[in-house]
Amino acid sequence: MQAAGEEVIQREEAEQAVTAALEGLLVESGPLTLEELTATFSKDFPQLAADLLRAGTTSKLIGQITAILQQSDVFWRLRDGRLAPVLHYLRRATFTHRLSAGELGREAVDLSPDLVALALPRSLALSDGTEVRTAGSSDDSRALDEGSLIGPAGWLERFAVGELVAVRYDGEKMYLESIAEAALDGAASRAAGEALIEAFAEQQGERAPEVHRLIVDTMGSHPGSFSVAVAPLAELLEANGIGVREAWVGRADSAWLTPPEQARFRRLEELIVGADGCCGRSARRALQGWHAWLRARPDGNDPRPELPAAELARLAEDIDHGPVAALLAEIATIGPPIVSMRRLGEWAGEVAAATAPAAGLAYLEALGADARGDVFAAEAHLHAGLQVAAEHPACLGFLAELTQDRGDAQGSVTLLRRTGRPLGPEALRELEPFLLLRNVGRNEPCPCGSGRKFKVCCARTPALRPLAVRCRWLLGKATRHAFRTDMIAAQSLQQLLDSSGGFASANGAPGSSTETMALVADMLLFAVRGLDRYLDGRGALLPADELECGRTWIGRPMRLLEVQGTNADPTGVAVSVVDLSTGERLMISESPVAGVLSDGETILARALPVQELSLLSSALIRVPPGSREHALTLVQEEVRPFQLLQLLVDIQMGDLRSNLPVGN
Repeated sequence: MQAAGEEVIQREEAEQAVTAALEGLLVESGPLTLEELTATFSKDFPQLAADLLRAGTTSKLIGQITAILQQSDVFWRLRDGRLAPVLHYLRRATFTHRLSAGELGREAVDLSPDLVALALPRSLALSDGTEVRTAGSSDDSRALDEGSLIGPAGWLERFAVGELVAVRYDGEKMYLESIAEAALDGAASRAAGEALIEAFAEQQGERAPEVHRLIVDTMGSHPGSFSVAVAPLAELLEANGIGVREAWVGRADSAWLTPPEQARFRRLEELIVGADGCCGRSARRALQGWHAWLRARPDGNDPRPELPAAELARLAEDIDHGPVAALLAEIATIGPPIVSMRRLGEWAGEVAAATAPAAGLAYLEALGADARGDVFAAEAHLHAGLQVAAEHPACLGFLAELTQDRGDAQGSVTLLRRTGRPLGPEALRELEPFLLLRNVGRNEPCPCGSGRKFKVCCARTPALRPLAVRCRWLLGKATRHAFRTDMIAAQSLQQLLDSSGGFASANGAPGSSTETMALVADMLLFAVRGLDRYLDGRGALLPADELECGRTWIGRPMRLLEVQGTNADPTGVAVSVVDLSTGERLMISESPVAGVLSDGETILARALPVQELSLLSSALIRVPPGSREHALTLVQEEVRPFQLLQLLVDIQMGDLRSNLPVGN
């Protein structure tokens, strides 16, 4: 073990030495192609090159260098394929920024576009020791979507509105200092502007380039662009005809769309295929109105420009027309859904404040309230919308979802049936245990055990199910919420886990999409903190015992469990398992997955406590004997998606080897 550890340390030290040598060559010579860099490295550092080849997995030096380049954030590939040591330049660059009234009012320094290239970590310290952090609008209400620097109360009080500051980050500390206009280098500012134009011209295509990419490409091709203090990037870009919107840039003298805007319009066209012409026209106008509102986003507390009353009235009509509000909600999931829904709700609120009540606007306001964590306001908006249009499908559907969160399955079904859309069999199966009891005679004793007749006890109330049953429903509700509020993470996880080529699932169907999605759901809820978001946002609606139980699930690890008694519980409601890491014995509540387990079987799963029992989350992986050691090592720390993928591949390779003919 010691020899293996020493070998790892030596390999890491060798790779660090190679990285430093490659960086030094690029700093000295300027950008080089991979072939040029490899040849120069071989010539100037023959011993390092020989050591690298000897320790590597390929006989070609260019392959070894490529692997190191891919793992390091020191190097940047320019549009023409050349490599540049941009991190070296960034650690020595100075960027300037003009503080606005909005920033000082929010006690935040916005990163885009002036400071976006600094690549700051989540937490850092200023040169005077002040602790600051980077955050987006979903993390902190003071931050903008593209990111802001947030500090303690009063940290910007020494600055004035419009004051110019110089900002540097050396990899350890950040320097934020006032700088005089006269200290800006005019010649260097003009040269930086020309370099930005050159980089922008090279990136023109169907997709608007990102601000960050534009700046880093500029520095890679022209290392001295920001080696001295020049005018703020926003002013350099504007002076050279380049406009900035959100995180992207485009020609200031022409109309252009950001990638999210393009994606929303494409999605809208997909959704309105076959729709009546008036619906399509209203939907397009409404989306254009929302995009215009986003582009006019105020800085801090400055108000947006007001629209004429007639234009607002037309916009309200478009939003309330047919399925338009529901379409807007669907396309708002492109990008970060929580932020988009919040912005959509804010926009609808501004339109609603100046126009007559409309159910479509109320629905969008409800979505926005839910996204900012005010679920009671969301319910109030939905009820207001139904006062205007009692059968508005979107309002009914969303209210039905919140009614389920309250634990009222019967009320939810009633609302869903009012939409005119039939409930699917899967939804009915999930809700059926919680619907009104109808198979008990009115004069029979009530099943709740009160001793009274059913007709005067629980005939008109939902069935009160055991906490374990209700908590499994809670897990399903949290899962749906996690998928809807983080679709990008869900898609990324699915692509990652699909690449394993399948796995030994609980139902014996290797690689089935159902089982892959069960793993995705588990990672979304626990590794990506979807359960936290659900309980924080919707917890106020949950029955108290369910909320209390759900809170105990946060941070629960995946465990390697051995089944040691499928018949250990005489009541037949639980399965006995032992944690192979700790020796702890658990009783797992019977469920569709627990019911197919066999004695002696080993599974990787997450056990969620519910009183004296535990539930298994949706992810359940059968671990064959040959992969137990790997799995035991895995569960010593938090199981992350990439680690899980490695185990799945290991299991698949073990199955493949066991199925090979003898002698192969």
